[in-house]
Amino acid sequence: MANEYLGLSLFIMLLSFFIILNALSDFEETKADPIVSSLNMAFSAGAVDKNEPAPSVISAEETSMNEGTTLDKIEGLFNAQVKNFKITKNRLGTEMYISLTREEFEKALGAKGQETFLQDSGSNPLMEEPFLNMLVDLMNTAQTNAPYRMDIVLNLGANPSVMRNEAPEKLNASMKTVSGYSELLEGQGLPIRFISVGVGAGAPDMVDLLFRPYKSLDVSGSIVDGERGD
Repeated sequence: MANEYLGLSLFIMLLSFFIILNALSDFEETKADPIVSSLNMAFSAGAVDKNEPAPSVISAEETSMNEGTTLDKIEGLFNAQVKNFKITKNRLGTEMYISLTREEFEKALGAKGQETFLQDSGSNPLMEEPFLNMLVDLMNTAQTNAPYRMDIVLNLGANPSVMRNEAPEKLNASMKTVSGYSELLEGQGLPIRFISVGVGAGAPDMVDLLFRPYKSLDVSGSIVDGERGD
C-alpha cells in the first residue's frame, strides 16, 4: 500500500514538472518586456528603457559644418558669378576671407554685372538670380540659425590715417564708395547690423571681404585703419 502511495506521489511530481517545462517552452519574451521595463523604471534610478529612442548627439565637428553651410553657399555663389578672386577659410571653417579687385566686386554689385549674369545663367541655379540678390538672400537666411556679418574693406595702398592729412579728398571719395556698398546691401534687405565697411592700407583697388559669425557687440560702419590683421 505504501509503495502505491509513493509511486502515485512520484507520478504527480513528474507530471507537474513536465507541465512547468511546457509552460516555459511557450514563454514569449516580448510579452514580458513591458513588465520588466516597468520594474526597472520603478526600482532602478539608472535603468534605461530599451524601447526609448537613443538621444541625438551632435559632435563639435558636425556643429562646425552646420555653421559653415552658409559660407559654402556664398563660396559657390562667387565661383558661379565672379571671375577672379581668392578665398581663404579658417581651420574650423567658420570664417571666410575673400580678396578680389574693386572692378570685379563693383561689376558684381552693379546693374551692368547683374544683366551679364542673367544672360549667361544657363542651367546653373546659382546664376538664375543677380549676384546682389542672391548674396543678401543667403545672409538673411542664415539669421535664423547662425547669422553672419560681412566686413568690406577697400584698400587704398596707403595708411588712411596719413591720407587724412596728405590726401583728404581721395580718402573722402573712397569712404563714399564703401558707403555705397553698404547702401546697396541695405537697400536689398540686409540689416545694417550685419554690414561693416571701411578702408585699409593694402594693395590699391583691392577689396577684402570677411564673412564671420555675427556678435551683437560688433559695431557696424567702422573705419579700418592700416592693414588687415591675421
